[in-house]
Amino acid sequence: MRRMVCGVMAAAVIGLLGSIALGEQVDNPAYKAWASHKVGTTVTYKSTADFGGQNNESTITYKLMSVAPDKVTLEITREGGFGGGQPQTIDVDSKIDKDQLGVVNNGFGRGRGRGRGGAAPATQPAPKDLKQGSEKVDVGGKSEDATTYEYSLDLPAFGGGGGGGGGGGGGMTMHVKAWYVPSIPGGLAKTETKSSGGMGDFSITQTYDKSEEGNGTATPTPAAPPPGQ
Repeated sequence: MRRMVCGVMAAAVIGLLGSIALGEQVDNPAYKAWASHKVGTTVTYKSTADFGGQNNESTITYKLMSVAPDKVTLEITREGGFGGGQPQTIDVDSKIDKDQLGVVNNGFGRGRGRGRGGAAPATQPAPKDLKQGSEKVDVGGKSEDATTYEYSLDLPAFGGGGGGGGGGGGGMTMHVKAWYVPSIPGGLAKTETKSSGGMGDFSITQTYDKSEEGNGTATPTPAAPPPGQ
């Protein structure tokens, strides 16, 4: 039961980080970092989550399904941990709000999820205390120069109730750090996310594992069977 609740929490966090409000538009670096690769290209990450002392590990793979002038489409599949089930499809737009540069959506780059029966995801607020820096990061056993972004997000309570950030309103505050390098499709090497608020304290770390260039075609991944089948 607890694993199911944690899985719902993880999916809900991804949903809340799934879209952006329209404002001044600029080129999206994540779009450029994907569009320069062939359809079928995949990037795999190792994810470690800690929900109130319950540790969980999983593998997340992003596959480039199509490239268009206004967006690229990615398929996300999860194995182990809270993973499995129906793969999710997201669109990574070629343009984004200027105040969203460096902000991580859907745990990877930027995207608008559309794997939930067509329901529109919540609007993501602008980041607070955004800081840009540079550090070394491990990429497949090799140390590379990375651009880092650190920021906080105050997210509303699920269902639209209550106040924005952590505390008594039912919402939560997300603290995020991301490492970007140009050698990886999509550009993202690592993310660390910590949260406090209405959903309780938890942390999620995703680190780059491997990538493989596509051959120009991509076949959707079949949904994983339910547990026990």
